[in-house]
Amino acid sequence: MLEGVQGRLDLGPDRLTTPHVERADSPGNNGIEIKILGDTKLIRQWVLMGELRKRLKDRFDKEGIEIPWPHTKVYFNNTPKAETTDQRPV
Repeated sequence: MLEGVQGRLDLGPDRLTTPHVERADSPGNNGIEIKILGDTKLIRQWVLMGELRKRLKDRFDKEGIEIPWPHTKVYFNNTPKAETTDQRPV
């Protein structure tokens, strides 16, 4: 999939070299790190990085790949109250 995304990366005149996948590592419960390198014009790396991330996310969505993220619930000296229904006497 990454080769497919990489092969179509026309990010405009601010891109000096075509981004390439350096490596994919750190697989775990919360995702995987993918290192992508490329050269841009000065200060334009942030715009191009955002566009690249958007395209990757769009492609992941198209392929049905979910990006996991940790869920944390924090309670401060209390417990969550169960939902109650409004029951009035008839």
